[in-house]
Amino acid sequence: MQIINVSVHEIVDFLMRKGDIDSRVFNSSTMQIGSQMHEIYQSKQSENYLSEVSVSTILVYKSFEYHINGRIDGLIIENNKVIIDEIKTTNISIEKFFLENKDWHLSQAEFYGYMYAKEHGCNNIEILLTYISQNTNESEIKSFLYNFSEIEESHNISITKESDRLVFKGQFLRGTDVEVLLYKNGLMHTYEVPISKKPYTALCVDIFTEEETEN
Repeated sequence: MQIINVSVHEIVDFLMRKGDIDSRVFNSSTMQIGSQMHEIYQSKQSENYLSEVSVSTILVYKSFEYHINGRIDGLIIENNKVIIDEIKTTNISIEKFFLENKDWHLSQAEFYGYMYAKEHGCNNIEILLTYISQNTNESEIKSFLYNFSEIEESHNISITKESDRLVFKGQFLRGTDVEVLLYKNGLMHTYEVPISKKPYTALCVDIFTEEETEN
């Protein structure tokens, strides 16, 4: 079985990050300031606030074993409820930054919540997106409540094999960018999947020789 090591950041950035990177918002200077503000914010939290918590999980699909790892900014456990705090800083309007990056930031925190709840058997998950202004030090927290099954089944994704094809099904919000990644012989092939109100058939063609396996 082939082992693939990948981080939550790499997965979410690849799938959810949209548009061009604004160098005024994302650059080495703002990232350094952001790291410092992360540490200051974390140091001011209560005793049951755990900072920089490592999480990992293993997902197996056919002949591939995906070793996924990540680091939670802040973690609080209260009465079997997991609270995941994902901290973001910005030098633009917090609300503008949130609206432009909500799906990307929330997906990252959801992934962490899923990994932790899966490992520790927790049912209830609260996601906090904590935004801090690099200009004013003001902060704003966006809260989202889930249970474990909601995160696990949020898109109702299924991939089934028929005699001559793979059938991909899922539910997504309009405007979501969806891509299917297929691995073969250590190479990755990416296929964009358009979103439609009605089910439709899409065909991804690849060529195999008689000596090659379906993997």
